[in-house]
Amino acid sequence: MYTDMHTIIKPAVSGKFEIKHFDITEKDIKNINPFSFGASEFRTLKPGKYVKLVSDKEVIMSDTNMEKETNMTFLEKSKGDVLIAGLGIGLILIPLFKNPKVKSITVIEKEKDVIDLVENQLNLEKVKIQQEDIFTYVPNKKYDTIYFDIWPTIGDNFYEMSELLEKFLPFLTNEGWINAWRYMDNVLSEFECANCNGNIECHYCNGDGYIEECYCDDPNCFGCEDEDCIECEGSGNCMECDGEGFDRYRADLESPIELSF
Repeated sequence: MYTDMHTIIKPAVSGKFEIKHFDITEKDIKNINPFSFGASEFRTLKPGKYVKLVSDKEVIMSDTNMEKETNMTFLEKSKGDVLIAGLGIGLILIPLFKNPKVKSITVIEKEKDVIDLVENQLNLEKVKIQQEDIFTYVPNKKYDTIYFDIWPTIGDNFYEMSELLEKFLPFLTNEGWINAWRYMDNVLSEFECANCNGNIECHYCNGDGYIEECYCDDPNCFGCEDEDCIECEGSGNCMECDGEGFDRYRADLESPIELSF
């Protein structure tokens, strides 16, 4: 479904934004610290050539497997007239363009430099890119598919996502689909588990009272991390794991992602 973006998008710089090519080797993957913040995001990472959009040394978007997997539902649901917030490197636009169920694609992108870097390199006929701020933009028609993808990471985006979903719902057709990138990951990490209210024996929250990305107990699962916390070895008596004994990705932790792709 996806195209290798390094074959389409060339390295370039515009203002504070830059498109870079980079390689990931088997050695790079082996060297990823499994206990580092956000490491589970790259469990399906494979060696290869990739593209990333960078601003002030922060990775805004790349075409790694995590990005591809977390956008799959949107691509499967897309149909008719599609409205997207966030251009990125155009990763989702190519499969969307090839989808016969899609009639038109409108992309709202706030940063002119990002548009200048990507638009001419993609050259997709039924894609219209507008420089607007999605929070102030008002459509003049209804859409069959609406999707917001303007955040480089998940964590504290729940309220912005909810604001946009509420604002744009009136512009969705009756049979349409609307969502934001990894919206449920933000929702599930924001609230206490509704199934047990924090009861440690609950299956749905993996026993710590908070809903995680996944409900399974498989330590090899892409969606969850069941390793003992390296600080307290599972005793639960440390700040690193918030007293639960597991070193997991949590939206309320303010730690930088150590990975740069």
